[in-house]
Amino acid sequence: MRWSYGIVMAGSAPAGTAAGLAAGKAQLCCMFGYVVDRGWPSSWASRGAVADDPETAVRLARSSSWTVNVLPLLADLLLFSYAGLLLLVIALVMRRNRG
Repeated sequence: MRWSYGIVMAGSAPAGTAAGLAAGKAQLCCMFGYVVDRGWPSSWASRGAVADDPETAVRLARSSSWTVNVLPLLADLLLFSYAGLLLLVIALVMRRNRG
C-alpha cells in the first residue's frame, strides 16, 4: 500500500506541472517590452524581448528561447505531488467507508 503513495506523487507532480503549461499570459509594456509566461499556479517558464516598436518586440520574443525558473518549477512539482497524494487519500477513505 505504501508504494502507491510514492507512485501517485511521482506521477501527479510532472502531470500537473505539464498541464499547468496550458495556462499562460502575455504582456506588452513599457516602451515595448513583450513577455510571455507559462505555468500554473506559478509561472515558471518565460521568454521576452525589448524593442523600439511593439511588432518587433513580439517577433523577437517569439523567436527567443524559453527560460526556466527553477524555484517556481519546484514549488509547482511539490504542490501537484501533494495534490495527487490528497486525492489518493480521499479515494482510499471513500473506499474504506463503502466496504
